[in-house]
Amino acid sequence: MEFSGKYHEADFPERYADKHARTLTRRANDRREQALLARCLTVCACSDSLADIGCGPGRFWPTLASTDVPDLYALDVSHAMLSFAREHHGVLGQRFRVAAGSVLSLPYVDNAFETVACLRLLHHFGDRLQRRRALGELARVARNHVIVSLWTDGNYKAWRRARLERRRGRRPYENRHVIPRGVLQEDFTAAGLVVERHFDLVPAFSQWRYYVLGKMDSR
Repeated sequence: MEFSGKYHEADFPERYADKHARTLTRRANDRREQALLARCLTVCACSDSLADIGCGPGRFWPTLASTDVPDLYALDVSHAMLSFAREHHGVLGQRFRVAAGSVLSLPYVDNAFETVACLRLLHHFGDRLQRRRALGELARVARNHVIVSLWTDGNYKAWRRARLERRRGRRPYENRHVIPRGVLQEDFTAAGLVVERHFDLVPAFSQWRYYVLGKMDSR
């Protein structure tokens, strides 16, 4: 994927991790996101196995590990990200069984994990067919729940971004996309997933939304 090229750079994981601790606003947002993920995990009531797909530098590993789920897994397309995550988190990082691979073709069997989390990744997929393929893979390897976070519309930040894009004109490539909620609902259904809960980072202001998705065939 075009957007993932920079993630393979040797120094990018450290720069990415530092970005979220650089300012007071970013640190506050990080705490809020960790809290939203914890709420999602409470809804899922996971007790068996948990996978972090597109884990990056392991930013969410402390929250994922706090569940006391015995079997923790993590996957990322970048070996540099995986190495940084294991080293940065020390003993906690050793609890995760890591693998390199793409969300478009996950190297796991069907129903491999009780719960699958895919955070801050799907909004990079502007191509709807690829986004649906990714969601289909997440649903395939999850037995009960899928947790995703991404940009959605219906808030001030999404409105402001749309206005900016209209002013500057269409660019040949966009790295991140605001995905309309109605479109997401259709994508979830196509993947065999149904929305159980959702949480907004800052309601009516932030474009970040966390979804807890259940599998239709497990109901």
